[in-house]
Amino acid sequence: MVEMEGASTDLGRRIRELVVDVPGEREVDLEWEDLDRVVFSAAPSGARASSGRLYGTVEDSEGRLFTGYVSYDLDEILEADVLDGRDTETGDDLDIRFSEITSIARLGRGAQVVLVDGTVLDLRGSNDVDRRNRGIQISDPNLGMVEVEWRDFEILSFHEAEGVVGYDAFDGGHVLRGTVVTESGEQIEGEIRWDADEAASWEFLNGRNEDGVVFTIEFGFLSRIERREAWGSLVTLLDGRSFELEDSNDVDWDNKGILIAPTGGTGSRVAGL
Repeated sequence: MVEMEGASTDLGRRIRELVVDVPGEREVDLEWEDLDRVVFSAAPSGARASSGRLYGTVEDSEGRLFTGYVSYDLDEILEADVLDGRDTETGDDLDIRFSEITSIARLGRGAQVVLVDGTVLDLRGSNDVDRRNRGIQISDPNLGMVEVEWRDFEILSFHEAEGVVGYDAFDGGHVLRGTVVTESGEQIEGEIRWDADEAASWEFLNGRNEDGVVFTIEFGFLSRIERREAWGSLVTLLDGRSFELEDSNDVDWDNKGILIAPTGGTGSRVAGL
């Protein structure tokens, strides 16, 4: 059990609302003050949500691809949600359901939106399609979460999810174990507490690459973390992808150290990043 305080809109009075989609009935909107507890469980057999989640592939300005569930403008996550914009050709203000959209690409001061029926629209005039966009988050099932800012965004292509990860896929996690190699070449194997903080596979390593893309990587997907000479770290995933990250105490000189409980040992060791 972990006790947390409301430092974000996820917890506490700053939560925007909790929506419960009751199968076969209606949506119920709840405020923080209405809640006693929330007990999560697997969805009953045959249950279907009223709207599907947005899923697709984002390409950033450097050509990197990230695939997963999408939060567009850090807000819209459902196919039933609406993208707003003004058609530059007709001047009409449009409200388009995401279920009708094939792709969204940054274009000049706005965006080019391609619909399922092949219609191509150049839109401006709302934070959905211009530099006021707060960013696009991608929940990558083999990484964690990536956030691409509008200025670094190139195109988002929607498509069906390759496979749905269910509630039962989470195994509860495990303690972090590995081998730490010091500058002198000493190798220490054992249980690890990264940055004197993260000790479980379900916890996250945070960082930002030089282009401003924000990474929140689940430790369970990490294969290797290597400190760079000048600044930051090279982070390699189990699937072979690697990223140079900085701007976080998880991956730079502000790291509080790596605590190791050596295998078969009686004490603990501390190594600096």
